[in-house]
Amino acid sequence: MEASAGRPRRGERFTVRLLAVHDGPELAWLDRRLLVGPNPVLAARTAAIPVSIDSPLPDDRWSTVLLTPSCCYGRERVFQFDQPGQVAFHAYLLVERSDRLLPERPADVDPVAIASPLVVDIVE
Repeated sequence: MEASAGRPRRGERFTVRLLAVHDGPELAWLDRRLLVGPNPVLAARTAAIPVSIDSPLPDDRWSTVLLTPSCCYGRERVFQFDQPGQVAFHAYLLVERSDRLLPERPADVDPVAIASPLVVDIVE
């Protein structure tokens, strides 16, 4: 994960990007709904923000993408916070779909991978 601004000001919009890199030697199918994040968690825990997942498509088959070796899949989200403080962004990759997604990890299944949190300081 990476942020477009290291220390955005309160009220300033900034982008957080999440990439899943396929580093294996073979082709791999990825269900894009299994990549969860970037999910912001406020240090003060003053608000719960929904997790970031891709929207469902009319046909489940359309949610699967083929990754070649060294290929990546990702998403970016734009955030804006009106109060100063720290925000930690979390992301993870699931093995199977879950309806119990929490910002840091799912509540009911083990993820394949968990990204290191990205901490962003929102300043005055």
